[in-house]
Order: sequence, then C-alpha cells, then structure tokens
Amino acid sequence: MEVRYLVMRLFIAVIMFVSLIFIVGAQARADKYGPCDEDRWMRITKEEWTPRLVKGLIRCVAERWSVPGGVSKALSVAECESGYWPWAVGEDNLGVFQHKERYWYDRVDKFLKKDWFPRVQWRKLQTKRTGAFIARANIVVSIRMAHAAQSWSAWSCA
Repeated sequence: MEVRYLVMRLFIAVIMFVSLIFIVGAQARADKYGPCDEDRWMRITKEEWTPRLVKGLIRCVAERWSVPGGVSKALSVAECESGYWPWAVGEDNLGVFQHKERYWYDRVDKFLKKDWFPRVQWRKLQTKRTGAFIARANIVVSIRMAHAAQSWSAWSCA
C-alpha cells in the first residue's frame, strides 16, 4: 500500500512540474512576442475576420490588462463602435474601437511595442492610416488605453 502511495505522489509531482513548465513557457512567449500573439491573429485575411474572432481577441487582451467593467464592457464598447468589424470607418474614426486618425500614431508609440508585430505590420502601424485596421493593434491600443486611464471615457459608446 505504501509503494502505491509513493508512486501516486511521484506521478502527481511530475504532472505538476510539467504543467509549471508549460505555464512559464507560455508567459515567457507572451512577454517576448506580446499579448495574444498567436499565429492565427497574424495570418487572418480580411475575408476571414468574423465578429467571433474579434471577440476572442478582445477577450484575450482584456484578460491580460484589466479594464473597468471587464471583458463584457470591452465587448460592449467594440460592438457599439464598429459591430466588431476591423475595417469600420466612421467619420475620421478607424477600426474595431474607432480611433481618430490624428491620434492613432501617438497611441501606437505609447501603447504598442515594436517587438509585438512583424516588421511589415509595424511599418504600416506607424506610417499608414490603414494601420488602425490591424485588429490586434487596434484592440491592444484600446484595452491598454482603458487600462491606463481606468476609464472608457475616450469612447462615445462607453
């Protein structure tokens, strides 16, 4: 009976150790490549984006940086602003969370890191209006803004 008990404890210890390795590895990857950097977000074409994918990305980012009202508030603001459409344009507002073009470039510099994006995307984020249509960038900027301000007051839909 005692041998069985020791084997069971050893088995549990191995499972816990392996789980810890996966958790630490996932955190290290997130720290290196940025939040919610899964390949699926990088390679989705315009035709493949759906509200379901945008919602998943919002959930991922809002779980990384807490925002007032949590994930449900972030989803509510995005739904009101754009209907979860990454290419939404309203007056001079762009993307999922409808950023004004004149503020977009400063927000990229303040809330994003170059390492979080492929080189081509980073150039687009810094130099072209269309950078606001990169869903992951638009969402990360928005969630980090709301997190830093602890408010959604920058959005009319809040």
